[in-house]
Amino acid sequence: MTKDGKRSATIRRRKIKNSQDDLNKARTSCPISPITSDDEQQHEVDEEEEGYLFEDEILGPSVVKKIMSSEKTIFLGLLAFRISNALLIQTSFVPDEYWQSIEVAHNMSFGYGYLTWEWKHGLRGYLYPFVFSSLYEFLYIFGLDSRILLIKLPRILQGVLAAFGDLYLFKLSWKLTDRPTAQWSLFCQVTSWFMFYCITRTLTNSMETVLVTVALYYYPWPKCKRYISTKLNKNMYIYNIGDS
Repeated sequence: MTKDGKRSATIRRRKIKNSQDDLNKARTSCPISPITSDDEQQHEVDEEEEGYLFEDEILGPSVVKKIMSSEKTIFLGLLAFRISNALLIQTSFVPDEYWQSIEVAHNMSFGYGYLTWEWKHGLRGYLYPFVFSSLYEFLYIFGLDSRILLIKLPRILQGVLAAFGDLYLFKLSWKLTDRPTAQWSLFCQVTSWFMFYCITRTLTNSMETVLVTVALYYYPWPKCKRYISTKLNKNMYIYNIGDS
């Protein structure tokens, strides 16, 4: 075989190899067919019936599986949990949980209350305090503005907002990965001591956490979960290398 013939054969072999590689990548990328096999459908049904990772042997009573059975029951469970969370927290964490929110709201509603220097110079926005100011106005109109309600209701309201944040964290995790991962993400969220200690406090950071979680859920992520999971794993790997 001549030199030109050998070169042409080498080029053909490389083209064939590249075509095979592209075909393999296409097969391992997002499936475009909505049709699933009988085994896959049966596997999905079994996962639904078993409650995924939340089985009796793993996390205790079957009430956990009942709570995780639908989005509505998940939210109701989170709502009860975060309201209890708000009522159980009796301590003070940082001054900003008063000076960024309820003290400003009290001044807006009742005409008195101390404003720190950043409010006097217009460096902060009134949107977050306005939420609690509206609550205070409601209590005042109906004659319910007692000391205990003025103190507790803003935290209970923040607890309700925190429950929405927890729900959307679950939905976001499911959207990016799968249901078992979403369940464990939610489990880590509700068992985090720092979240329990801070998320129901009237801090702008608590509200920001909820809003960012909701915004990330509605972000137009690529539809391929495998692609997203691969990207997330790669980014976490790079982050861990950078930390080490």
